[in-house]
Amino acid sequence: MSLTSLILVLLLGLLLIAIEIVFVPGTTVVGIIGALLSVLSIGLGFYYLSSLQAWLFTGSAVGISAGLGIMGLRSKTWTRFEIKSAIESKSPSQSGEIQVGMPGITTSRCNPIGQAEIANNLHEVYAIGDYLESGTPIRVERIENQYIYIKSNS
Repeated sequence: MSLTSLILVLLLGLLLIAIEIVFVPGTTVVGIIGALLSVLSIGLGFYYLSSLQAWLFTGSAVGISAGLGIMGLRSKTWTRFEIKSAIESKSPSQSGEIQVGMPGITTSRCNPIGQAEIANNLHEVYAIGDYLESGTPIRVERIENQYIYIKSNS
């Protein structure tokens, strides 16, 4: 095995580790295979190369790995990967036609969040106080920031 093929195996291992860090978060098979290929290239270096070449190859591999690790820990490195746009819009208000005191009926269990039919439309509602079963008659208590708070009518 030549020095070129050992370098290619080492670079493939480092590439797999980089892919695992950037694209596949967590410890996965990709990162483990990359680490094994890196260690395998060093081991094969000691088997196929002379002692001096093997130690130089090992030192180079460790230096390259350390350099890539330090470069990866810098904060400027990851700015290329971060999302720079933000969602500025808000969802349309469903509570515009709803008024305080309006009657309705729950269509799901409210513990404390559920659904209720108010003014012939389904709305997400927040129960004040106790748990409400589906089919419970309710009334709108208050509306704050597009949230509809309800209480049992009974």
